[in-house]
Amino acid sequence: MLVVINGTSFATNAATLLELVEERGHEPSSIATALNGKFVTAVQRHKEILRQGDAIEIVTARQGG
Repeated sequence: MLVVINGTSFATNAATLLELVEERGHEPSSIATALNGKFVTAVQRHKEILRQGDAIEIVTARQGG
């Protein structure tokens, strides 16, 4: 299925948001996620079922000054 991650379309076989995060190579505890504009906590990602065309935001922390 196709989903949109941070504004770019990607094909995925992931069924849940957690599977997508892992498929994309992110450490689940070090990112923030949103699905269709709604914040999703790390402990809820396994419950969020993905659908064709979903918009996902994956945000990583940055260090600097």
